Amino acid sequence: MIMDGETMDVGSVSDLRWVRDAISVARFVMNSTTHTMLAGESATDFAVQMGFTRAPLTTEASARMFDEWRAKNCQPNYWKAGAVVPDPSAQCGPYRPRGPGEEAPPARGGGTDERLLPRSGPGNHDTIGIPLC
Repeated sequence: MIMDGETMDVGSVSDLRWVRDAISVARFVMNSTTHTMLAGESATDFAVQMGFTRAPLTTEASARMFDEWRAKNCQPNYWKAGAVVPDPSAQCGPYRPRGPGEEAPPARGGGTDERLLPRSGPGNHDTIGIPLC
């Protein structure tokens, strides 16, 4: 998503496939259409019409991560501790909501859930915007 702070115009894309530089496509949405968001195939088709190249986005590292994930036969572990049964830290599911009276598993690691710790650093950041002067 991109926004012009003076005009409050907005442009964004969601579920963009086969096209790099989503923020640049979002800028074209903001500057070239009356829409605020394009999604899925429409976003991809629009990007190609605007001159963006359709190309695979898979890297060796992302392919390796995907293969490791598939080998574990598990979904990403984004479940809150104690919210579902079975315990997502120990089993892959399928999951269901924890019912009244069902005991939650004990907290691990002194009660700090590593999944909730910030994952920021020099190699991990979000898109930033800098005004052009």
